[in-house]
Amino acid sequence: MSQAQRDEIVHQLKTAILYLAAITAAELIVSLVHPLWGILFHVFILMGLIYHSSISPTSPAHRLYIALALAPLIRIFSLSLPLVNFPQIYWYAIVAVPVFVSVFIVMRKLSLRPAEIGIRAGRVWYQLLIGLSGIPFGIAEYYILRPPQPLSPPGWTGIILGVLILMIGTGFAEEWIFRGVLQKLAGEALGKWGWIYVAVLFAALHIGYLLVTDLLFVLAVGLFFGWIVKRTRSLLGTTLAHGLANIFLYIVIPLLV
Repeated sequence: MSQAQRDEIVHQLKTAILYLAAITAAELIVSLVHPLWGILFHVFILMGLIYHSSISPTSPAHRLYIALALAPLIRIFSLSLPLVNFPQIYWYAIVAVPVFVSVFIVMRKLSLRPAEIGIRAGRVWYQLLIGLSGIPFGIAEYYILRPPQPLSPPGWTGIILGVLILMIGTGFAEEWIFRGVLQKLAGEALGKWGWIYVAVLFAALHIGYLLVTDLLFVLAVGLFFGWIVKRTRSLLGTTLAHGLANIFLYIVIPLLV
């Protein structure tokens, strides 16, 4: 790698860190000040990312800035959609719809093929073993957050529906965005720091719980998931682990306790 390439990566890393700091600040405003001000800050960040992507069309950072726009979009969707009249479990399903559309548009815009971002089976048995790691993760996070009651509607039908929503609306959706699209493009723009950057961004979007313990826990899980995808080039294992973690956190352990 030439000195010019190293300098370009350092420049892109500094800009990406500034956006990470801005997203973190927006999340703190949502939680500590007022959601409306937080949404406006996220809109401002989104506009900045669109501007930066337009002035560097030949740089790897151009692709990263477009993908980073998914982070403020997630929060804008989750805070602005009229969700209060629905049970909380359905919030994940409702928010997932515009999120899926947004990720699909980003992939089309950047000509990303599914296999490039890890949508492939890989070594299936190995991926299934990785998926089982979600069970202890979910149990551990339950004892950090202590959700007061199960999110699933009552009855077996409600439990099955809740499991499907969490597996698709959180497990697949978030892994597709963070360990798939963002990790791929952050690696292009930021080099060896890309997967670490995405893990920190993933943790920053969990600031709303206002628990340092949970923030550190999510960061550790994000680093583990990022390393796994980096090594295996498949999202299957981390998608299963992420989905199972939320299923045990919000449904299984609360029902048992």
